Amino acid sequence: MLLFLGTTVLTAVITVMTIVLWPDGAAVELLLGSALHLFGSFGVTAAANVPRNTALLRLEPGTAEAAGRWPAYVREWTAWNHVRTVASAAAALAYVLALA
Repeated sequence: MLLFLGTTVLTAVITVMTIVLWPDGAAVELLLGSALHLFGSFGVTAAANVPRNTALLRLEPGTAEAAGRWPAYVREWTAWNHVRTVASAAAALAYVLALA
């Protein structure tokens, strides 16, 4: 959790520093990487994955309700996890391009 929240704070700092300093040649890549991480990784986790996890935790294990909910949970959570993975990879690529 420390790494996940730490990178989010670092991304916010990068965003503010980029806006304030507007470095030549790398500002667009830095802002794109920040947006992809903040919205595509952190945002998706907070808005899509965590609520699904919380709802699943509220169900009583071994019940018909839990068994009935599981297929939809796996399908939805996995889809959002793919979005998060692609956004994180794209953010990393944008940051690498900013260094070039």
